[in-house]
Amino acid sequence: MRTLAVLCARKGSKRLKDKHWQEINGKPMWAHAFDAARFAKTPLVVSTDDKKIHDSVADHGVVPILRPSELAQDITPIHLVLQHAVNQYASLSGAVAFIPACIPTVTEKLIMQCIRKLERSPKLDSVITVRTVRDHPAWMYADCGGPSLVRANKDAPFYRMQDLPPLVTASGSVCVVRTPVLMACRTSYFHAWLGKDIGYVMDEDAVEVHDARDLLIARAVMGERK
Repeated sequence: MRTLAVLCARKGSKRLKDKHWQEINGKPMWAHAFDAARFAKTPLVVSTDDKKIHDSVADHGVVPILRPSELAQDITPIHLVLQHAVNQYASLSGAVAFIPACIPTVTEKLIMQCIRKLERSPKLDSVITVRTVRDHPAWMYADCGGPSLVRANKDAPFYRMQDLPPLVTASGSVCVVRTPVLMACRTSYFHAWLGKDIGYVMDEDAVEVHDARDLLIARAVMGERK
């Protein structure tokens, strides 16, 4: 199965100015996820509205997709961004891997783990990275009207696969979804674009950077990884 990796790097950031250009270990934050994705054994494109990132990835021989402003808003559903990338990319793929540039802890190994799990699991619509939580994360219920990638009990309506641990939440480092499932999505329901049958790969080191505190944590974690 051919998987197209899409690194998403939106320019706007309200909580941390020029977020993607903040340095970690001597290079911009976005470049860590970019390096992990470009060394993974799968085609890569970069969707961004940042002209500097656009030009930088082109210099590395990676296909840049300049995202229109209507797909670069705070509330833009991610499946619309991914659908735009698939439509812009000439070659069809069996699956799409979503890799956010704001999670610099992602690794080439983790990306390939997710892709291979989906390849080897024909009953799955998608594979996500998750991490454990100690208690039921009540905040996950507030905006979605139900569990979102958290299987608090066997009756949770969002799940079909029963291999998800009872207390996990999406880490968001990598999401791999079959292309027909992604392209068929027409709803903005949180994570609906992942389909009905979701598998998982653990990623306990994930740090998603939104503000200055997150950046400090990412620097600490990645400093330890060296």
